[in-house]
Amino acid sequence: MLEKYMSISKPIEAIKFDGTNIDQLKKAGVRVKELHDDILVLKNGDCLKIGDYLIKQIDGTFYSMMAERFEGCYIKVEETKMVNRI
Repeated sequence: MLEKYMSISKPIEAIKFDGTNIDQLKKAGVRVKELHDDILVLKNGDCLKIGDYLIKQIDGTFYSMMAERFEGCYIKVEETKMVNRI
């Protein structure tokens, strides 16, 4: 299941790839092509290494982001905090 994260401007949905959660990615609508040497290749051509995040865009498509960059841009939020911000 995708977890909620907060960017500076708005909440996003994302999931951290840990090498074992491919089924969770598929349930979220991610189109997986193959897993090769701990690198997950998506049908859109993006690649995820263990620890990278997959971000769901407004149109329902996904893109990957390295953990260091993601963790510098987003903080995880709880559902109750999101409701209070709106």
